[in-house]
Amino acid sequence: MIMANFSVIRVTALTYSILVNSVILLFLSVAEIVLEDRVLHAFRSVQIQYPGSSLAEWLFVSMNPRNIDSGPTTAIFLVGGGGLICALVGIGCILATWWGVMESKTKKFGLAICLAAMINTAADMAVLVYVFVTEAKNATPRFYVQWQKTTFTREYWVCKAFPSVFEDADILYGFPACNVAQAARYMLVAICCVSAVLVGLSVFQVQKAGALGRVTAKPEDIEKGTPPKSGFLKSNGLPNHYRHKVEMVPAFGSVSANNLGNVRVQRPPSCVKNDGTAFQIQGYYSRL
Repeated sequence: MIMANFSVIRVTALTYSILVNSVILLFLSVAEIVLEDRVLHAFRSVQIQYPGSSLAEWLFVSMNPRNIDSGPTTAIFLVGGGGLICALVGIGCILATWWGVMESKTKKFGLAICLAAMINTAADMAVLVYVFVTEAKNATPRFYVQWQKTTFTREYWVCKAFPSVFEDADILYGFPACNVAQAARYMLVAICCVSAVLVGLSVFQVQKAGALGRVTAKPEDIEKGTPPKSGFLKSNGLPNHYRHKVEMVPAFGSVSANNLGNVRVQRPPSCVKNDGTAFQIQGYYSRL
């Protein structure tokens, strides 16, 4: 059993940058969820009499109307949740790398961060465009009786529609609902930027660790006798910070069943002990 222990050697500028970026994304995602949840508190089951109307007209304005388009609100919550998951994946993988937990899986950790960041960034950009376009399409009808035939987003309702009837809307809300709603929407821009930076850092980390080559490498056809282009072999439980290369036989085409016994593979110098005897080893080892 390998005990996990922290090592300063594993802390590099790149992994530290990924950790800091993930922490920033974590705080932004939590703030996004908190802000949008705060906006929901402005929508209460309360009806207020329309200014200038009489009780005989029975004209009331609901603080929680039925004609609300909840699509942008749901999308913002999804961005906050996705950013939260992506940030936790990044933080967990980096800390696992620093503490040496499952050290042989470090390259897979890098791929996990890269994949999570790419998916999160793509989703954030799609939501960003959707929310801003939806907000731009909102419009307030000229007469209040026409409002029931129009849909409003929550931000437009608390910032434009409801304040157009009641001037002191913040007093009725109990807090500056419009400012909170706008802050939640513009927080999407910050989350997209941080997510894009995390994608760049994670891609660079994957490329540096060599995991990208494993994913994009084409498998060799053994039946056709095609030799591998590089002498890279898979290690048996060796630490991930070692890379080994084994010198292969130059030409496999000249090897047959008749001369197989005469073929000699030169041993690397590292395979010979001080007393001249040989021991089994997979290859040369060097720090990345």
